Amino acid sequence: MSGMAPIAAYLPFNRDCLKATFEPAKRGAVEGAREGRWVIMQDQALVVATDAHELALPAGARPAGFEKATMEPLCLGHHDGVPCWVLELPKDAPLPPGFHAETVVPMRGTKLPDELLTLGGMAMQALWWESTSRHCPRCGTATTRIEGEWGKM
Repeated sequence: MSGMAPIAAYLPFNRDCLKATFEPAKRGAVEGAREGRWVIMQDQALVVATDAHELALPAGARPAGFEKATMEPLCLGHHDGVPCWVLELPKDAPLPPGFHAETVVPMRGTKLPDELLTLGGMAMQALWWESTSRHCPRCGTATTRIEGEWGKM
C-alpha cells in the first residue's frame, strides 16, 4: 500500500467536501435580491430538480410551486459565489412537477452526491437553530433576530 495516494472520504455534512467553494453567511443575511440556489428541505429530505437527469438544486429566482414554505428564505452562504437560500416545506406539501425529495439520511440510501448532502445537512442545522431559538430559554419570551447577525434577543 505504500506509495498510493490517500483517497478522500467525507462523512455526511462535512463542509470539507465543499472545500473553498462555500463561504457561510456570517450574519444570516445577504443584501440584494433573493436569487441563487435553493436548498429546500422537507422532512429530512432535500428537494431537487431532475430536469437534466441529474440531481440539482433549483436555481435563479425563488422557484414557483413552493408557496407553502413555512418561513422566509434564510441565506445559508455562498457556494461557488452564488447565494444559497434555505426554505422549509411542510411534510405533506405537494411538490411541483420536475422536483422530488431525496433523503439526506445516508442510512436510508440517499442518492445525493456529497456536495448536495452537505448543503442539505447544513440547511437542516440552520432550520433546527431557527426552530429552537424562537423563545428565550430563561424566560420564555419570544425572540427576534438581531439585525445583521445570526443571533437573537
